[in-house]
Amino acid sequence: MTSRERWTVYPLILLALGVAVRDKFWPASMVRARSLAVESLQAKEVAITGRLVCVEASAQKMTSAELKAQQVLADHMQAVGMTLAGPDGVVRACLLAELAHGGQLVLYNREGKPVLLLGVEAASGGGILEITSGEGNPLVQLRSAAGNGVVSAINREGTAACVLGSDGQTAGLFLELPKAQKVLPLRTAPTPPSPSGEKTKP
Repeated sequence: MTSRERWTVYPLILLALGVAVRDKFWPASMVRARSLAVESLQAKEVAITGRLVCVEASAQKMTSAELKAQQVLADHMQAVGMTLAGPDGVVRACLLAELAHGGQLVLYNREGKPVLLLGVEAASGGGILEITSGEGNPLVQLRSAAGNGVVSAINREGTAACVLGSDGQTAGLFLELPKAQKVLPLRTAPTPPSPSGEKTKP
């Protein structure tokens, strides 16, 4: 071996040995890799910046910041929104917490159309339970009005409603005509005043 060949081969050997034993003396503070496959992984802390997939690789497309697993067990879970889908992938329920006026729970039929809504009315801040048709039109509403409960039955066109409830002064059955902007009392009675010294029953 000539002197020139030695000056080429020996540094390469020393470089290879140095790379092989480097992590034994100076452990790496960060490892970057496109793909990492291990039999067992132990970590003090794991930070996920994109998505975490907890099942075998499949052809299904996933969005970022998504957890996909067969089962998730937790003592406490906090989320801005949650969507429940059936085995066919159609959404069955949706729980939202990012609405400005409060939370909302929506249930869907097998076609993915909303049929039941439980939430908070934006105007009054009171609770509302609404049953809708397959087209999304409200049919039945249970809500509060002026501190009193009201049940409304609405036709499919949303043009008339039969209302059972009280506005604080009058209780009874009313017919509402939204297009005509009229409320017709069908059967009403004045709300009796509460006796002094007694609390009003809810």
